[in-house]
Amino acid sequence: MISEIESILAAGQSKKMAATVVDIILQDENRIDELMQCFFSDHLRTCQHAAWPVGIIAEKHPLILLPYLPRMVSNLDEPKHDAVVRNTLRTFQFMEIPEELQSDVYDRCLEYLSNPKYPIAFTAFGMTVCADIAMQYPELKEEVIAAIEYRMPHGSSGIRARGAKERHRLQTV
Repeated sequence: MISEIESILAAGQSKKMAATVVDIILQDENRIDELMQCFFSDHLRTCQHAAWPVGIIAEKHPLILLPYLPRMVSNLDEPKHDAVVRNTLRTFQFMEIPEELQSDVYDRCLEYLSNPKYPIAFTAFGMTVCADIAMQYPELKEEVIAAIEYRMPHGSSGIRARGAKERHRLQTV
């Protein structure tokens, strides 16, 4: 049986669709499981369309997604669509990553930051997540700063701007 949220997602990707799904979840947080089932779906369009509302919810109410973090991390191993990775990393920016997941999240985000083969959004979000974790573990700061400085000279204007901001944050605290 198809859920209400899944049928909304199936109607197509749009700002209105994302806002409708977010409104449903925020009116009844118990319905987050419906959205997350779509986010973890094997169906390409379903997980792609679910990714946007997940990213919005993370920004507005990140604690709703806390129970799903371990699966979100493991889902990065074989994502069905770049939108899933992009919005998972976006989600991580708005959350305090539980200690038991920090090492895995940090390693993955450092790879997204360090390797130019990944899309710009992966790099930008990965940069912020690595910096957030490094703020808790000062011994990681130099590694993150080095990765940021490696990417900045040939990065987009967005990467250079975010890199400067994150480097400054890591150097001043």
